[in-house]
Amino acid sequence: MYRIPKELDLSPVVGEFTTHVRVGQFDLRFTFGSLNFAVQSPVNVFRSGKLVAHWEEGKWPDPGFYDIMNSEVRRLRSRE
Repeated sequence: MYRIPKELDLSPVVGEFTTHVRVGQFDLRFTFGSLNFAVQSPVNVFRSGKLVAHWEEGKWPDPGFYDIMNSEVRRLRSRE
């Protein structure tokens, strides 16, 4: 399974807002300001450490994904 490389600089996302979440059959696509990326593996959304939404290919995402729309990215979580 592929992962986001640890050396990938995602810091430009901080301060941006989630403007789009698009659902494909095999991917979930996010837009944060001028940054776009697609994820082709399960995606989880956590709030205060609690799982609030999940997506995996071939399924519609949980309603908790609505909560990230127009939300500012305030920090990045360490991927270690």
